[in-house]
Amino acid sequence: MLTELGIDKLFERVIAIEDMSAKDVWRAKPDATMLRREMRRAHVRLRDAILVEDTHGHLKRYRRLGIRTVWIVGHLPVAKTANGGLSMRLPGAGRPHYVDRTVRSLRALTLGLRGRAF
Repeated sequence: MLTELGIDKLFERVIAIEDMSAKDVWRAKPDATMLRREMRRAHVRLRDAILVEDTHGHLKRYRRLGIRTVWIVGHLPVAKTANGGLSMRLPGAGRPHYVDRTVRSLRALTLGLRGRAF
């Protein structure tokens, strides 16, 4: 999928669902033990990692570990405003304090992360 979107070069490593077990015990995200293990295996410090996610709970938990966060919001519901029919995100969908950057899609990462300091 990353190759198809043309953003595969933006990622040094992707932790796939198949990587999320230890000793035959399923440890899916947002499991901190699994994340720390995968980061050690990849020789990546937590503060150098970026989690791209659409789930608040995962973003919040990983931010507490020192990981930078990108929240994908393109699938969130929108509402029409009374003045002019402009669309806006519904209340409660603003950027939380534990989100470093917000994007509307994975493709938008090319605009926000390529060649710039996070």
